[in-house]
Amino acid sequence: MDINPANYPSTMFIRFLAETQLVADSGNQVINMYVKRLNNKAFTLMATPGLQFPKVESYREAGFDLDLSIKPAEPIDINASCEQENVSINYPSFDESLFEDICKTTFKASHNKYLYQDCGNQEAAFNVEKEVAAEVIAAYRKIKKNSESGTIKSLNALLS
Repeated sequence: MDINPANYPSTMFIRFLAETQLVADSGNQVINMYVKRLNNKAFTLMATPGLQFPKVESYREAGFDLDLSIKPAEPIDINASCEQENVSINYPSFDESLFEDICKTTFKASHNKYLYQDCGNQEAAFNVEKEVAAEVIAAYRKIKKNSESGTIKSLNALLS
């Protein structure tokens, strides 16, 4: 019996998809990438702030190539920025430790048994990857949103 690794979801690729979307959210940036997987499938991925999941623009057989572009999702008023002496653009930071914790929990076999099963074909494995990445993205956003609530902040202050 031959085992085809391309028929199994990749937790590394799920992390890549989720982190790309969350970085786009935290920096309010549109991120476009041309990605080639080990199975020689290549596609253009576009992460736009606020989307549930990065959009797959095309999916085709391709040779090696890499392209990455990051651009602001909203125009920046350059005239207002130039009037200030010390200009710095601060985006809300991406919480790597929170992301790691969510991934550890989500990738447990008891939580997502489909991650460690043969999906039968590459398309089915990619669908599992998209579903799990969307789950990671939703969990991260929910936790970040809840942590910004006044009630949570006041409870945290009492614990300090």
